[in-house]
Order: sequence, then structure tokens, then C-alpha cells
Amino acid sequence: MANYIVRECTTETSYSVSATTTLSVNDVISFALTGSEDLICGIVTDETDKPVSEAIFSSLEDSCCSCLTGTGINSFIFQFCNTTEEISVDIETFCTIYGDVPFDGQIFKFFNLATEEVKCATFRGTNDAPGETTWEPDEGPYTSCFECDVDTPRSANTENFICIPDCEFTGSTAVVPPHPVWTDAYGTPVTQLNMVTIGGNGLNG
Repeated sequence: MANYIVRECTTETSYSVSATTTLSVNDVISFALTGSEDLICGIVTDETDKPVSEAIFSSLEDSCCSCLTGTGINSFIFQFCNTTEEISVDIETFCTIYGDVPFDGQIFKFFNLATEEVKCATFRGTNDAPGETTWEPDEGPYTSCFECDVDTPRSANTENFICIPDCEFTGSTAVVPPHPVWTDAYGTPVTQLNMVTIGGNGLNG
């Protein structure tokens, strides 16, 4: 039997895990703390000669995504930057898009499928409840909310439409005109929704 240093999949927390199976660095495993039946997912980072183990090896896993799902984790919790609002994102959706799990403190950009908003949020933990949100992972990870926000295109004012008379039928057709785009002090593109671009200039619609 050998002892290994194993870091949890989504945090910096590490444990000394005993295993009769020979493990290699970067192996993903499930294990249980001594005296507990609850499984934890982690990545082998090293072998150790530390005589006392904190946990017992359970099984080799294909990935942190599949391991967490197998232990009953169904969603990831994210907190929007600069607010206390949280969202619950389905683990399978997140893993399908990124191919891996988020790590404690990492920041991702999310797109709201219902409202088409874009916001940045920080990973805060896992949940056994199903993910229930219209927010879908878009880009990341980022090291700070500022970095994520600067990389997020923004818009200003309310969207204006142009009504084009229909010469053949009664009524008119509403179309979305091209809007001028300017760059703010942080280098972020901002779309001016209440103006239209005519000949390269933004004129009030």
C-alpha cells in the first residue's frame, strides 16, 4: 500500500490518500475520508512517504467531470461579479462546453439565453441540486472580474428600430439598423443602440 497526495478537483485542498492500486500523477480518483462514506473527487499530485493517511482510495475515474457527477454533484454555483446574486449551472452543460471543471475563484463569462445579457461570475462551489438557470457558460476562465468585464462587449441606451413602409402591402416592416460602435476607456467595444450608422457616422434615430 502506498500513500498519495491528492488535490480536490475544484479546490486547493489536498489529502494524503492510501491505495493498494498503483497511481500516477494526474490520475483522477474518488476517495473517502477515514470514517466517512462520502466520496470526494481529486487529482493525484504526488506520492508521499507520510505514514498516516487521511483517506482511502475508492476508484480510478475518467475525469473530474464524470467523477463529480458520479458522487451526486449536479451543478456548479457561480456568483455574479460585484453582486450577491448566484446562479446554478448544470455540471454536464459546463463540462460539455469547457471539457473540465471550474476551479475555486475562477471567473467565467455567461450568456443569458432568454435576455441575451452577458455577465461575469466567480465559481463558488458545487451543489447536489440540479442546475436551474437560463445562463450558459460563454468564455473563460479569467483571473479577475475586471479582466472578464473589459473583454465583454457592452451596449448603451435602448435599442432603436427603423420602420420601412411596405409599398405592396399595408403597414411597415421593422428592421434593426447598424449601430455605431465606440471604445471606452478600458478598450471595451460599446454599441450605441439609440443611434444608427449612416455613411460611417452615428446619427440620432
